[in-house]
Amino acid sequence: LFYCSNPLRGGPNIYTTDSSPTSCSAGFMTRGNGPNNYSFVMSAGHCVRGETGTWKTRGHPNFNEHNIGSSWSSTFGPAGDWGIIRKTNDFWRTGHYIFVATSAETNRNDAYVINGSASNHVGDDVCVSSGIRMKNNYFTDCGVIQALGEPVSYGVDQLARATLCATFGSSGGPIFRYNKARGL
Repeated sequence: LFYCSNPLRGGPNIYTTDSSPTSCSAGFMTRGNGPNNYSFVMSAGHCVRGETGTWKTRGHPNFNEHNIGSSWSSTFGPAGDWGIIRKTNDFWRTGHYIFVATSAETNRNDAYVINGSASNHVGDDVCVSSGIRMKNNYFTDCGVIQALGEPVSYGVDQLARATLCATFGSSGGPIFRYNKARGL
């Protein structure tokens, strides 16, 4: 497993330890635009939905468990598969970073900057980072978008299909390229 140091960033393993433990990957960090300006961690909706426990991760340098916060909102169905966790633990600073591991296509970067989002197009190169080792024992994998608007068997529509590797626990990990958020 990949563990996170400050600031909290996309890519590490996040989990709950309530009655139905869930393990996924942190996506992108974001802030609300309301009067409280809350900080949030994005992840997959099928991970966040219905979770009432506290989300956690393990932090460097001591690998101690640190709370992140609680599920705030999520969607899982035809409208998408996304969720947000409100960061309530002051231990974590947030920034627009993700962890990129060394792989066949990438060099390690502990604070890869995300400075906006971009639309996806068939043929685009994209990468995903995860707190769980994926193909060839890497935490980051890259591939090519093959199709857009794809439905999947569990009822989510309008997804992109790419030649990325995903595995149990990588759900919600940031999909990115050229410093732009491309999906979860």
